[in-house]
Amino acid sequence: MYINRVLALFPVLVLFSFFTSCTAEDRAVLYPDEKPGVYLLSSPQGIVDLAARWAFYPGEFVPADTDPSRAGRYEFFPAAWSNYQNPHAANHFGSYAIHLRNLDPSIQYAFLFPGYSSAVRYFVNGKELYSCGVVGKTVEEERDSWDNLVVPMSGPGVSEVTIVLHLSNFSDIFPASPTAVSFGPISGLSAKWSSTRVFMILPFGAILAMGVYFIALYMFHRQNMASFWLGLLCIIFAVRIICYDHFIIQDILPGFSTNLMFRLGYLTFSLALASFAGFIRFQYPQYARVWLVRGIASVSLLYSLCVLVTPRSFFTSILFPFQLVAIISAMILLFIVARSAIDGRPGARLFLVGFFFFFFSVIRDILISNRVIEGVFLSHYGILGIIGAMAIIIVADFSRAFTALEAATRETALINESLERFVPNEFLRYLGRQSINEVCLGDSTSRSMCVMFVHLGMHFPLHVASARVTMLEFFNSTIQRLNPVIEKHGGFIDKYLTEGLLILFPDDPCTAATCALDLYDAVRQINGEDQPEKYPEIVFAAGVHRGPLMLGTIGENERMDSTVISDVVNIASRIQKHALEHGHFVLLSEDVQAGLKTPAEKCVTVTPLGEIKLRGRTQTMKLFEVQR
Repeated sequence: MYINRVLALFPVLVLFSFFTSCTAEDRAVLYPDEKPGVYLLSSPQGIVDLAARWAFYPGEFVPADTDPSRAGRYEFFPAAWSNYQNPHAANHFGSYAIHLRNLDPSIQYAFLFPGYSSAVRYFVNGKELYSCGVVGKTVEEERDSWDNLVVPMSGPGVSEVTIVLHLSNFSDIFPASPTAVSFGPISGLSAKWSSTRVFMILPFGAILAMGVYFIALYMFHRQNMASFWLGLLCIIFAVRIICYDHFIIQDILPGFSTNLMFRLGYLTFSLALASFAGFIRFQYPQYARVWLVRGIASVSLLYSLCVLVTPRSFFTSILFPFQLVAIISAMILLFIVARSAIDGRPGARLFLVGFFFFFFSVIRDILISNRVIEGVFLSHYGILGIIGAMAIIIVADFSRAFTALEAATRETALINESLERFVPNEFLRYLGRQSINEVCLGDSTSRSMCVMFVHLGMHFPLHVASARVTMLEFFNSTIQRLNPVIEKHGGFIDKYLTEGLLILFPDDPCTAATCALDLYDAVRQINGEDQPEKYPEIVFAAGVHRGPLMLGTIGENERMDSTVISDVVNIASRIQKHALEHGHFVLLSEDVQAGLKTPAEKCVTVTPLGEIKLRGRTQTMKLFEVQR
């Protein structure tokens, strides 16, 4: 179970490593020059995010050699032009421009261009450097695309640079980008791009692994639906990570279309809400009402259907209302978890902490996607927090289940050991059963066996209570001495009688006869020991018969017992009584005597007693006395 706990903590460890392992970059700062749209770098060797007031040209694609200082309008970028004080229509086109000074001519510079939900074209010092998609002045002309690349400049030897950006947006509800363009030495930018990419892949791998892990747990334990929904949620968020920021899905599936990636990204948002509601429903069924969860799931699936079949312009236009529904749903689910925590449900408090972490990261991303605030998306890191908490809860549930199962297994083993005292294993084996749990009322088997009745006479004054207790103690101690002798010869005690034993043997007369003599010798030894006065001498007599019989169970379903049904048993009992009445110690029937070895190989010596009429029998039978 310690391995499971480590696996549950793996996403949290990945999240921790992201914030602790990233090396600090050599950062630079932009300082405004005297002219608008012109900025100085504080350090030519540092990396700077070009988050500043760019020259803005709404509704036109300006020439590549445009001078930013001569523009008539300046706006902050990165930002949505539809959010400016004098807003530009979201589905339109335009240009941005900025000029940078104080570069080191000996350094090879590069740009780290962020992804856009539109088409973009960059010009540097009058020449086209990079384009993503095809910009256009109409929706028919535009071909949108997403990418995230480090693009080097043509070479060193420049001390200042002018950047002109053509941007069109006819395929999304939000124009431009929430992330700034980064500029700096190519070595530093490449390192930043690689490290950021690695720490996008790490949460993707961690969350995907957790998803597979919890789906596998569900496959082995179908009753734990919470594990299934958690696994599904992990996989959905893993897919979401590779659809945004660095667009890793394009590396996994080269040629993956922007349209499909766009739709897949939106699908992960709606399906994640439905999966999360499913997890809450099965993790806290006492508080999460079925109708409530079904309502949340239905809205989520309806929006998912819109993403799949409707034009992008439609499902993006209703994104904000669905985001409001998602926030309200999350607050309801948050209330359910909080109530569970107040009532002391296992793991609810830990889950509540992870929920808060995730909830606020999602709210932040919604504000960024609606261009209310600027920044990078962090929900894929927020999901690590909640998945870590959810994983610990699920693993703890399984741990408790396994602990309970182990305890139940131990209890069952103890019960089986106890039942063996009442139903011998040999009896089960003859019935063809491995455990007492497999025995059913009416189970039976027929076979030929040797049956022995043994008389152990102990004369105690049974009208005295202390004497009855003493007799029980002495009888039990005697059985403990005799049972190893019986087991040695392959027999087993089927019944404990008032003054003796019913013993069954395989169909081997020599073994049964030899065991009878060994039991007689053991009783003689007990009698010969210095017994306390309270222990009288044991009176021994044994009768052995052989023949077909039936072993089976009788009684009712609530209480069963083992039994032996055959006339062989009755005859063996009468032979034992005849031996007791006439002073013999061990008597065999003619069937047992006939099964002994040839005279030269006989294991015992027998003396015929002639034809004897046993009590309760109409016919006579030959009996034989056994000696060494």
